[in-house]
Order: sequence, then structure tokens, then C-alpha cells
Amino acid sequence: MPQSCMGSLKREKPCAAAWACQVGFPPGPNEANGASFEASGNCMTNQRIDWDKLRVFKVVAELGSMTSAAARLRESPPTVSRKIDELEEFLSSKLFTRSTRGMELTETGKTVLRYARQMEESANEVLSKAIGKTDGTEGRITIGSGDGVGPYWIAPRLAEFQTAHPKAQVRMHVKAEEPDLLNDEADISIQFTEPRDPEIISHKLGTLHYIGFASREYLDAQTSQPSSMFEYHQYSAMITLCRRGGGIALLPTYHQDVYPDLVALDMSEVAPIQFWIAYTEQTRRSPLGNLMIEWIKSLFDKQVSPWFTDEFYHPKQRIEAEAEFHESVSVPRVTGT
Repeated sequence: MPQSCMGSLKREKPCAAAWACQVGFPPGPNEANGASFEASGNCMTNQRIDWDKLRVFKVVAELGSMTSAAARLRESPPTVSRKIDELEEFLSSKLFTRSTRGMELTETGKTVLRYARQMEESANEVLSKAIGKTDGTEGRITIGSGDGVGPYWIAPRLAEFQTAHPKAQVRMHVKAEEPDLLNDEADISIQFTEPRDPEIISHKLGTLHYIGFASREYLDAQTSQPSSMFEYHQYSAMITLCRRGGGIALLPTYHQDVYPDLVALDMSEVAPIQFWIAYTEQTRRSPLGNLMIEWIKSLFDKQVSPWFTDEFYHPKQRIEAEAEFHESVSVPRVTGT
């Protein structure tokens, strides 16, 4: 670890003095507004980092605009610009690049933003616990997911989580690209690739098994029911179109529960695809983060649903098992005379 702890922002854990500097606390009651936090020790001597400038930096980074940040902070744009310049000078690093899209973070800027958010979260947690305001399950958490398991399996069940934990604010970002967890694009990610970064923790959630689904109206209109992938176009049709009789959609088997009106074709699976839950140590150590991680894992437990096991389970097996059960309970019991 270099002796000048702010001269090189790296991902390894800094020494104690550096950590106090990078993840400090707001000014105390005897300090003036915008006062600096001073760290001392072998790593840093007479170096100060101004929390007010970090606070301004965080808002600019999140809004991507000096003007928008100034409006939110109720400061003038020149004042905001000056504080950013002074912070960049203090760190001897450029934190932003200016472009037609606004203020974009440099790699150093992304690292500083991560620490600034940690500082804010730590300060809020200390305040909340000091006044007995929370049991650890309040706050905001963001789940990143592609257009699949997140919106179709997790999202419909979020109401249960919110009912149990009304102070939690849960957001779901749905997009094709996996979120950058280290730069706080999300707290938890549901993804189809296993993370390789040592700072990312991951667990396999399960396997998706794809087969063809169609509406009953569509199948009734066909002279013969497809029995293999080679008898229809190999693309995923829109679910709405499929449900309205527009064709066959290639979907994971769990859609049998999501849309019971769809009929699973009598065919073997097309392809099994594994997926993971990923998060950082910071999220895991957060009470709300850990709670959400364990809750998501429970949604894919084989005791809850058979759709995500490594073994292929055809929807017709579920239908046949349910039919046998109903038949067994409906048969009158014969008693002796």
C-alpha cells in the first residue's frame, strides 16, 4: 500500500488512517459547515478531505450535470464547479470528463463515488442506530436483471417482501447488460454469467429449461401439433402475441406458473441455461441487503418450485401429478358393512 493513501485509489483494503479519510463521517457538532475531517498516522499526515466537496461530487456524478446538481444543492453552478475542481486538485486526479452527454466519470471518479456512497451510508446507519430509528431493514436496494427471471418471477413476488418489510424501498432495473456492482449500478444482480472478479460474491440460483409454448386457440387451429423445434421458427415470439394465438414462443418452463393459459408443447428442452445471483461484500453485510439476498434465493428453492433444478421437469409432469392428486381425493372411500 503506498504511503500517500489518497494518491492512489485502489480496490484493496486501505490502512486504518486511509479508511478514516476515504470513509469518514460528517462534521461533528463543534465543527462549522463544510469543515474538513483530518486523519493522522503513518499513511497520512496533515491531509484533509472535505466532506462537503465529496457530497457535491456525489450529486454531480449521480445527475451527470453541474446545472442539475447546483439546483438540487441550492448552490450556484460556479460554486459547484469550483468545488469539483478543488476536489480534483486535492486528489491529483481527474474525476470527470466533459462530453455532449454531460459529466461522465473517469475510472478514478467511479472509485471515489463508491467510497462517497459508503461514507453516506455509514453516516446514515450510525445516525439511525443512535436514535433507535431502524431495525436494519429500512433503506433502498436495487436489483439488476435482464428481461426474464427478474420481471417475470421475482417482481410479482416483491409485494410479499414489501408487506413484510414496509420500510424497505426496492427497485428493479431491467436491461440487457449486466450491472456494474462495483460502481453501484445495482446492489444485487441476476445474471447468466458467473462473475470472475474476486470482489463479487455469487451463487448459482438454478437452471432455465426452454421449450415451446402456445395458446390453446392456436393449437386447436393447427392440423398437427409440433413435436420438435424443426417444425416451427426458432425465435422467441412476444408473450402477448403468443397468448393471443399469434404463434409459438420459446420460453423457460417456469412460465407454466406465470401464464397458466399457455400450453407447453410435448417436446424435450431446447437448451438449459444456468443463472447466478451476484453481490458485493458491502451488500451482504448490510441487514437489508442480506435479507434480500436470502429472500431471492428462497424463490428458487426446489422445495418451492421444480422449474429451476438442473434436471428438466416438463410442465406436463406437473399437470399429470395434479390430476392424479385430484382423482385420488375425489374417489369415494369404500367402507365395510
